[in-house]
Amino acid sequence: MVRPSANVVQLLSPSVLPSHATLTSVNMRVASKLFLVMGFGYIFPYCAMMQPVDYWTTLFPNFNLVFALSCVYNVANILTFVVILWRSRTPRYSLQIVGGFAVQVVVLILVPLSYYFLSGESQHLVMVLTSTGVLAIASSFLDSAVFSLASLFPKGALENVQLGIGFSNLITATYRLVTKAMFPSHLVVESSMMYFGVGALTVVGGVVAYLMLKRLAIARETLKTAPQQQQSFQRSLWTKILLNEVLLALSYLCSLLLWPGVVSNIPSYNFPSLNANGWWPLLLMALFALSDVVGRFAASKCRLGITRLTVWKVVLPRFALVPLMVCAATGHTFTHDGVSVLFVTLLGLSGGFACTLAVVVVSDCVDDSEKGATGVASAFFINLGIVLGATLSVGLANCMGLAPL
Repeated sequence: MVRPSANVVQLLSPSVLPSHATLTSVNMRVASKLFLVMGFGYIFPYCAMMQPVDYWTTLFPNFNLVFALSCVYNVANILTFVVILWRSRTPRYSLQIVGGFAVQVVVLILVPLSYYFLSGESQHLVMVLTSTGVLAIASSFLDSAVFSLASLFPKGALENVQLGIGFSNLITATYRLVTKAMFPSHLVVESSMMYFGVGALTVVGGVVAYLMLKRLAIARETLKTAPQQQQSFQRSLWTKILLNEVLLALSYLCSLLLWPGVVSNIPSYNFPSLNANGWWPLLLMALFALSDVVGRFAASKCRLGITRLTVWKVVLPRFALVPLMVCAATGHTFTHDGVSVLFVTLLGLSGGFACTLAVVVVSDCVDDSEKGATGVASAFFINLGIVLGATLSVGLANCMGLAPL
């Protein structure tokens, strides 16, 4: 009788088979990367609508659409979130995530196509703002489901969702710069069509990521226990998380108070030609996006000792940038491109770092059974900060003469 070799016996030995802990660790690493893609995908359409400043200027030469887009999106978004919180139901993950991404793809296709079958500035304005509202409603359901699901996973999922949000802003800025560079400066419409088309294809990646996530063992176990998670927003839960949720909202409020409105209105003082051809605001938007990603990545790797009790130290000091950047945009005191670049970089770095830590430490306040509801609440407060920041940004811009609204 032929006896199995020692190598075969060793391979079949339980001691060399992957342990459950090892498989779970590998699953979690893969899941974290998929959450990054989902975080990237769900906020991508909003960033995509904000980035093509030159295209909106071509369509609406006497109207600063960036402020209006931001306001419409965020108001519709927050109102939808109020309904979601009021219903207090466990998210229907597949329906909300896949359906949300699908609506985003349709909107990113219809908005540029409307240029060819609509006439007149008023028709285009109604189309763009209505599409933005629909996009916001779909993104609310998608947003709440992604954050709720990520909150149920071990450490790393929420951080990667936040990192994905930063990457979405960076990639949309890069797409716009590349598509603009591929065409002569006067072909703004053509370059914008390519930009929106590539953007629609990119959002499909979010659907693929979710479908891949569902196939992982750790995801199947998590989704199996999800209906048992507490989804009601009881008073005891709010007592634990409210202060940190307010700080989370303030971190986003500060960023949206200045981006994209004030940032896109800072002129180039040293190279005026960059104002005329539309490159300068695109470059500043790309710089903000890159800095934001660096800040989010740093927060995912090192908290610098920040906890739920000390997170205010990285949230509140950021408001000192508000008067500084308004001065840069209005030509008071700070009239050098180097200073403008410094301010935008600091806004992005501090924003990415503070926003990521603010959302992660909220989960440290609650029990495991409350994390699903906490994820939905965090998504609500993120959007509350965004809508308040965008609304205050419009008022600030009007007071400072930045937006002809």
